[in-house]
Amino acid sequence: MKYQYLCLPVQSDQPMGRCPDACLIAIDHITLGLKDLLENAARLRESQAGFRHIEIDFDAGTWVKLDGATADYDVFQEADPVKAGWASEYNHDDMASSPVDGFSAQADGFGNLEFRCYAADTGIYLWSDPVRIEPRVDRYLVSFGNQVYDTLTSELTTEVTNG
Repeated sequence: MKYQYLCLPVQSDQPMGRCPDACLIAIDHITLGLKDLLENAARLRESQAGFRHIEIDFDAGTWVKLDGATADYDVFQEADPVKAGWASEYNHDDMASSPVDGFSAQADGFGNLEFRCYAADTGIYLWSDPVRIEPRVDRYLVSFGNQVYDTLTSELTTEVTNG
């Protein structure tokens, strides 16, 4: 099965009823659109002793609210959850809630990405759980939690952790 989207849980400094539940990003936008960010962060980590992260504005994502029946949704998605009807665009469907219109991507130089937003007019600050991107010669491995997706073979595997 070819997965095309990541629907990443988000955290907030606001009560979650007032905020999006996840950020939705096409996997291609992460692996291709943020390739330079990942490479620059890795170079900075190697060359700058105090390097922590680099962040850029990123306009290829959507903040979404999840249907109550999808509390145990999968992060890797074959189809866009908004078009499939079990998630809704946060700003589009609920204009009464505080608007969140920004998106940025932050890389730490180890292949980890977080997506974040701060809306100055409302004070909402959101950040995604981290996703790990590992470039290989002809593919990317996209990892979240203990799941790893291979963009070449479209294989989703679960890593077993000892502990």
